[in-house]
Amino acid sequence: MSESRPAAERNLLFGMLALQMDFIDRDALITGLQQWVFAKTRSLGEILHEQGRMSADRVRLLEALVQEHLHVHGDDPQRSLAAIALSRSVPSDLQSVVDADLQASLAHAAAGSADPDSTVDHVPAAPGSSRFRILRPHARGGLGEVFVAEDEELHREVALKEIQAKHANDPVSRHRFLLEAEITGRLEHPGVVAVYGLGQYPDGRPYYAMRFIRGESLKEAIQRFHSAKMLVGFKAGLAHARDHRHALGELLGRFLDVCNAVAYAHSRGVLHRDLKPGNVMLGKYGETLVVDWGLAKVIGRPEAATEGDEVTLRPGSGSSAAETQAGSAIGTPQYMSPEQAAGRLEELGPASDIFSLGAILYTLLTGQAPFSGADVGELLRKVQRGEFTPPRKIRWGVPAPLDAICRKAMALKPSDRYGTALELAADIKHWLADEPVSAYREPMYHRLQRLGRRYPRLGVSISMWYLLAFSVVCFVLLVRMKHDNEQQSLELGKLVDEQRQAAHVVFQLVTNDEPHPMDVARALARGSAKMEARVVAGDWDPEGYFVKERDLLAAGAVATMRKAQANGLFRDRREVRFLKSEPLLLELLRGRGEFKELLSAVEEQ
Repeated sequence: MSESRPAAERNLLFGMLALQMDFIDRDALITGLQQWVFAKTRSLGEILHEQGRMSADRVRLLEALVQEHLHVHGDDPQRSLAAIALSRSVPSDLQSVVDADLQASLAHAAAGSADPDSTVDHVPAAPGSSRFRILRPHARGGLGEVFVAEDEELHREVALKEIQAKHANDPVSRHRFLLEAEITGRLEHPGVVAVYGLGQYPDGRPYYAMRFIRGESLKEAIQRFHSAKMLVGFKAGLAHARDHRHALGELLGRFLDVCNAVAYAHSRGVLHRDLKPGNVMLGKYGETLVVDWGLAKVIGRPEAATEGDEVTLRPGSGSSAAETQAGSAIGTPQYMSPEQAAGRLEELGPASDIFSLGAILYTLLTGQAPFSGADVGELLRKVQRGEFTPPRKIRWGVPAPLDAICRKAMALKPSDRYGTALELAADIKHWLADEPVSAYREPMYHRLQRLGRRYPRLGVSISMWYLLAFSVVCFVLLVRMKHDNEQQSLELGKLVDEQRQAAHVVFQLVTNDEPHPMDVARALARGSAKMEARVVAGDWDPEGYFVKERDLLAAGAVATMRKAQANGLFRDRREVRFLKSEPLLLELLRGRGEFKELLSAVEEQ
């Protein structure tokens, strides 16, 4: 035996346990072992951590598990490797790693995986099944539990779902489980996980095998998106703004896939009734799959809808045996529709799933669920009343059209929502293509922004002429307003708002990015400072234009800051620190009581 053989056996054991616990995938294991071959003085755990495949905490945990596993098997690495139950395809996949010590160690793991009796002690092999052999537990829900299993015929890993023992003798639970299997299997769509087979154990407990999805849930992807999200603005840089927009576009593309899968299910007369980010799985190669159809209900379709290509799904296992009682709320409260939360099951239809799609979009845009409460009762009451904060009140950077799309999908009355999931998807597609959406009536400056994005040179020219013309209008109006104080106040308010929007338009036309409120306020403050410099220099200005323009720009900057403060922007301490580096803005805010608390926070930085 070579000197490096014990290290090869220990590292292979480490990798096999990591794979078995879903800490890494096969590609990561192969890449890590190939790297280890060229640096045998290092451990596989160190290499995987450096490659970003595994956290330091998980490396330490696995090292302890390896030590304990060896101890259980008499400190014999070969016995430990033989005791691990793995898919038969794993040893063959590792044949690509060229190393004599590793291949010799791998022979013990391959021998163990060929023995059906070597499965993990607490997970029984599927009796009565000649095709699927359980390898390890994967997930557990309210009704069923999922194992990773080996398909003995096609030599692939599959997900094997079986009914939990505590529900096995309940006819209603058994019926729900069978109905879920049949509905999932008969919804043949790329966005619905494929079912490979349905069977039962000798004691009659049902199970079914389906595709094992390697990837993450939409919930995890959304959490990563919002945790990695940094401020979009002059401090973070325009490059990050483009990265953020690209990442948002990718998530919205996944959301479109969900809409299409749900639209297909509706075309077959099936409601999901439990749509949420955790029930959407994302594969590494662009797959988007809607899973967990355990609460699905077959409602059929109206006569007018039966003339299409899709046939209404009529389960052979029936649907009446597991009917939910009226007045009971089923599903996940944070994502269910008002009629579902109220238990008005006779009102459930495609619009109910569309509400849930809107709730998923809400979470995608804001990073949080639309509803929350101290207890389930309070939460359900909020859902029934449709009491949620609009996305733009949670995140200032949410584009207004997406905010409108989300609120339309989550309308309190089903008749006010999108007619179909495809209509919802169409509006998302229009926004991604930089086109108007049906849920949002665009103001003129949004149309100018779009013109600028499509024709940058023309857009900049138009924006400059717009500002020049606007300045002339400001001057004329200011002269006319000096004799009427009340009218002056009204017009000044309009001008301040227009000045802020003008700065917003110019920024977006030039940078093709959504400006941070601090960018707009800073631009207006600098403009005011330039007008002040002309006043101090005594430039010729018989009508007092520079003074009036200085005051108007200053008022616009203050109004922008007032709006940002009202939207909770300065709850983020980073924004407060950024404000400290803007002396022109701070000078404008000083002496105004409404910003006293904000200025105190700046001084504390």
